[in-house]
Amino acid sequence: MRKPRILITTDVGEVGLKKRLSASTAMGYVQTVEHAGGIPLLLPPLSSDECLSDLLQDIDGVVCIGGPDYQRGGEHPRCSYVHTLREEHDFRIIPAVLTIDIPLLGICLGMQLMNISAGGTIHQHLVDSIPHAMDHTRGYHEVMLSRSSHMFSVLGKQLEVNSSHHQAVRTMGCGFIETAHAPDNVIEMIEKPGDVFRLGVQWHPERMKDIPVQEKLFSLFIWSAMNKGQWP
Repeated sequence: MRKPRILITTDVGEVGLKKRLSASTAMGYVQTVEHAGGIPLLLPPLSSDECLSDLLQDIDGVVCIGGPDYQRGGEHPRCSYVHTLREEHDFRIIPAVLTIDIPLLGICLGMQLMNISAGGTIHQHLVDSIPHAMDHTRGYHEVMLSRSSHMFSVLGKQLEVNSSHHQAVRTMGCGFIETAHAPDNVIEMIEKPGDVFRLGVQWHPERMKDIPVQEKLFSLFIWSAMNKGQWP
């Protein structure tokens, strides 16, 4: 059986003295997908919906990466927004992926993208929205998984994750459910019930490659990509 081909979204920024636009992604995503058994392929912003649709027919899974903030999530003085080319493209990816049976994994901002695309909302700045919230911009904390989660039986009821975000899911988008939360009740994982793997996590498992339970998350995603998008 051939290795599954996994599209990884990219960030957009200006590089060099002439500030030419460039699409790139952190090597952690690439290395983790490859280590789990997939073939990582970078997906730059595309201008054609037809091109994106054709491409998705030939791949086996999609990873939506982290990053700053989306303007569609709302405005706040503490926000730092992704480039408009990335934002426009990212919000076209989700509905396109949901029409076909391939797994989707959203990481940090990628999870927020999944939720906003489905009509959900996010906390603009956790410190303002939830005064009792812990510091989610750095360090590590525990997350508790719901028994309703597909991941509960394989990841366990509790695990330690890294944390580097100032926004978080507030209200759930249509069709998604909350399946894990931090001790302060901030939502840390969302899933779309059904037969196809649709998972969003608020932390960065690709930065925890030496932690077996985090490696397992990517291994399960790759297994799904090899099995027509099924949940493990």
